[in-house]
Amino acid sequence: MDGGAAVAPDGAVRPARDGPPVDAARHARLGSSWRRLAPRLVRSLPGIVVLGAYAAVAIAAYWPVGPLSSTQIPLCACGDQVQEVWFLAWVEHAIHHGVNPFFTSAINYPTGVNLAVNTSMPLLGLLAAPVTALHGPVAAYNAVLRLGFVASAGAMYLVLRRFTSYRPAAFVGGLLYGFSPYMIGQGNGHAFLVFAPLPPVMLLALYELCRAPGAAARRWGLLLGACAAAQYLVSIEMLVSTAVCGLAGVVVAAAPRPGAIASRLPGAARGIAWALALFALVVAFPVYEFFRGPQHIAGPPHAATALAAYRADLLGPIVPTVEQRFAPAALAAHGTSFAAGNVGENGIYLGVPLVVALLALVVWMRRDRLVLVVAAVGLVAFVLALGSRLNVDGHVTGFPMPFALLARVPILSGLLPGRFSLFTQLAAAFVLAVGIDRVRARLRARASRDGRGRASTALLGAATLAVLVPLVPRVPYPWSPTALPSYFTSARSEAIPTGSVVLTYPYDFAPYNEAMLWQALSDMRFRIIGGEATRRGPDGEGTSSVAPLAPTELQNLFRAALLGSASPVPAPPMSGLGLRRVRSFFSRWHVGTVVVQPVGADPALAVRYLTVALRRLPVVTGQVDVWYHVSG
Repeated sequence: MDGGAAVAPDGAVRPARDGPPVDAARHARLGSSWRRLAPRLVRSLPGIVVLGAYAAVAIAAYWPVGPLSSTQIPLCACGDQVQEVWFLAWVEHAIHHGVNPFFTSAINYPTGVNLAVNTSMPLLGLLAAPVTALHGPVAAYNAVLRLGFVASAGAMYLVLRRFTSYRPAAFVGGLLYGFSPYMIGQGNGHAFLVFAPLPPVMLLALYELCRAPGAAARRWGLLLGACAAAQYLVSIEMLVSTAVCGLAGVVVAAAPRPGAIASRLPGAARGIAWALALFALVVAFPVYEFFRGPQHIAGPPHAATALAAYRADLLGPIVPTVEQRFAPAALAAHGTSFAAGNVGENGIYLGVPLVVALLALVVWMRRDRLVLVVAAVGLVAFVLALGSRLNVDGHVTGFPMPFALLARVPILSGLLPGRFSLFTQLAAAFVLAVGIDRVRARLRARASRDGRGRASTALLGAATLAVLVPLVPRVPYPWSPTALPSYFTSARSEAIPTGSVVLTYPYDFAPYNEAMLWQALSDMRFRIIGGEATRRGPDGEGTSSVAPLAPTELQNLFRAALLGSASPVPAPPMSGLGLRRVRSFFSRWHVGTVVVQPVGADPALAVRYLTVALRRLPVVTGQVDVWYHVSG
């Protein structure tokens, strides 16, 4: 039979149609697959819309800067922002070159830094590695900040869907948690604190673990262990805070009925065992690096006394800050003075309407044990956020608070009290969402009798809007350009030998740490003296102060050039002894290149001194002055 004809099922020969033959079996399989997939897509559509709404809010918060911008950075290209850009860049570099992600001598040369004791957020660096490789670490940092908001709100939404039947109620709860005053305050630059989707999931897993039998306990235990391990690799502090609040919830739940809880202990214990096994397997190496790795520290990364000032005020929940858009200016200025004036760490605000609504809902739902337990955990978190001494309206009292006990426990002493406000916001989101769901159900039941369903729903929506309006944040965030010298954005920086040591001006005097940004954008090709990170101090304890330059002449020179007449020390004289010390320092520390960016009060002073010390003029290129082959 030729190619222009086909045999029909009845045996007749008919002309074939143009085009490829139709595979009826294949079409049947595709149709069957589509029929199975279509309902799943339809069921997933509301969740996709919710995540899209959260993403739109997150993008608006940073508008007009795009999520992959490599030239803009929130607030300033300095301090914590540059440090976190560097951390993201280091993880991608460690993956690409197969080096230890938890230790580096690229900064703080020659001793190096133990990154396991820092907020180096290796999991976020891993997630952002493709963006870092394609667009650079600044773009990765900007993307991670937005991801933190969306993931946190989305995780809370999914958790609330387990306890609510009304999607808008879960949406409101996710919105309140994911864009709470705590999150908005940290969104200025703390990516490891903005990425908070894991605490609500961990608390859900713990809740289910206490009530799930057999195989279900193992499943929830594995989820708890996986989330705890992931949280360890994002923020150890947030993991410990979550554990404290989870333990508080278990105690509160067990207090009225200890016998009922005791009967569930065997199943919960099996789940906890699975959680601990998985957690230990994942974090064994970073935990070893934390306690025994090179340049490990004794005690917490930060002294408790240095963190004590960042605590909430008793009036904090009802006094707004400048982060709220609709707050009266005088009242906002007063609220901003709380938490030592650090608005980023003052995230306890709820607003009077929401506080009243939460109290009313807790009283109305007082027969719901879960609501009472969650509300109690939120209250415990608020009390812990007040710190070791009670603050009232900005005044420190002598009244001791429970956090003083935590500050004496080695693992807990490094916690920043004000950051417990995250869990107060989490509890508020849960109570509000469940409350909206229950009120709507009651209104619908009543509407079926008197026919006022639409009016009741509109009234509920208006009330919800009223309690949320005071929390509307003052966004978008302020932005600053990275202001990089063109030397580091071009091939000219490749003249610095790979792996060599570079001394930079400005040297790391907080908040000036531009050299870390130069290094991160140069793919860690060179090592720098200094660098902002928690390091091992002379006594073995952790310190966040940058190691001073060994020759005091250089230290004093860079300070005087940067600060001018405000410098606490004068510039060194250009005399023989000081110059010999500087040359000896370059030789002993194998300094290959010196780079001076002309910033500060008198950068020409640094150029003149180094020209005399090195006996030659610098190469002026790409907005910097460079001396190559220094130690030679």
